Amino acid sequence: MINRRQLVQLSASALACHTLGVEAKSAASAPLIERPIPSSGELLPVMGMGTSRTFDTGADPQSLAKLGAVMQAFFQGGGSVIDSSPMYGNAESRVGDVLRAMEQPSRLFAATKVWTTGREEGVAQMEESARRMNVEVFDLIAVHNLKDWKTQLDTLKAWKQEGRVRYIGITTSHGRDHDRFIDVMRNESLDFV
Repeated sequence: MINRRQLVQLSASALACHTLGVEAKSAASAPLIERPIPSSGELLPVMGMGTSRTFDTGADPQSLAKLGAVMQAFFQGGGSVIDSSPMYGNAESRVGDVLRAMEQPSRLFAATKVWTTGREEGVAQMEESARRMNVEVFDLIAVHNLKDWKTQLDTLKAWKQEGRVRYIGITTSHGRDHDRFIDVMRNESLDFV
């Protein structure tokens, strides 16, 4: 049995959903906000789709159908940037599964990270990411949390020259790395931070 408080809460929620639904429809028809990549001028939407947790699922048909619907809506809405990482469990594999099942979107901007020590280990991790995500050339690979950044950045610079990645960068999720991060930004040629 529903009480008066619950009825008021449900009514308020329904009104909010209705109002937001109208605003969401107007927002969906508005053009996406884009900004140029400073090193090239290429325009990218200011928001993309991260895959941490949400794409770390099993490969069962039900999960893949849900992820496929999300990705299809994302591309139909003008999205392009999909960001993943080998640290996100099965996320890279699920992105690849969904991309293989759908017509490859022309606006896909595939990004991942490298987060390991050693040149051979970095190369192996990036090649595995490409295989898992079903991507021949990454748009962006970033050295995550500055892990062995000199080694990984040297490899990424070579890959960029070879056409295996279009843009390179660094990321961090640790405040304690900000001083080192600033030093790398000042002293290295990066496309993304």
